[in-house]
Amino acid sequence: MNRKELEITDEWQPTENYKAMEEIPGVDVAYFLAGGVLYLSFNTAKPPLDDVHFRRALIYSFDYKTCHEKIYPEAKRTNSPIGSALPGWDPTMPLLERDLEKAKAELAQSPYADKLDQYPVEFAWVSEVPDEEKVALLMQSNAADIGIKIEVTKNPWLTMVDRAASAESCPHIFTEIKTSIPYPEAGALLEEGYHSAGRGTFANVHWFTDEIQSELDQLLADALGTMDNNERYAKYKALSQKLIDLAPDIWAVELPQRHAYHADYLIWPDADAAKAGGKINIMPGHRMYFKNMKFIPEKMP
Repeated sequence: MNRKELEITDEWQPTENYKAMEEIPGVDVAYFLAGGVLYLSFNTAKPPLDDVHFRRALIYSFDYKTCHEKIYPEAKRTNSPIGSALPGWDPTMPLLERDLEKAKAELAQSPYADKLDQYPVEFAWVSEVPDEEKVALLMQSNAADIGIKIEVTKNPWLTMVDRAASAESCPHIFTEIKTSIPYPEAGALLEEGYHSAGRGTFANVHWFTDEIQSELDQLLADALGTMDNNERYAKYKALSQKLIDLAPDIWAVELPQRHAYHADYLIWPDADAAKAGGKINIMPGHRMYFKNMKFIPEKMP
């Protein structure tokens, strides 16, 4: 970027890289909020996460505010599995908050409460996305406050994909950043993350019981088959509340896609719109529609 050999970076750089590149003359960072959420997904078939009270204890122990302010300051807080940019998101639901008293109360109801030393929890993060290590270490520290031991492991993405293929090999906590929404509404995120069609892939690592998975499939099919927009969105909101009760994930933060680019000689309409607070197209790939981009020849290296 400094030598002007690269016009646009990928979105997987650590925050420190983006901050450093922003200091390069002519370089800006574009932040696209497109409905993507950082999921810390639970393998609900692997003890102790097969117990809903244990899962809720972890959810209440997580420090959402610190994750937002210290790790992803350009992100947004979450209130559900759905990002705020997606139609069908419910703005009336309260933000997810850390509550140690609730965490301890839930843990006390778990059959594993008196056996914590026997059940360490593995948190696997993706080595190609360094900021995820900070999230893992935050979770490790937060869980320790209620006596839960978390082992943090670093895994290449292809290893994570391979481990997702079975309930036995899948880690207790699996990190995934859901940034590519296949169609622009909440159902896309819910379908990808919770339908049985994705079971055994990185999209759905929950390994729900057949009974729970069948119920989720039916609810998703009913919502997706509802033609009236308002009725369909209401069903998405109801499904979000059911998932909150089921506690299959920690929805850590709503993440923007971040790209450093040479604004001094590259005209990028979507980046300009995002910086101005305007609307952007949230469909995958649209922001990289090169036909809309132009170079300023007299300013090029």
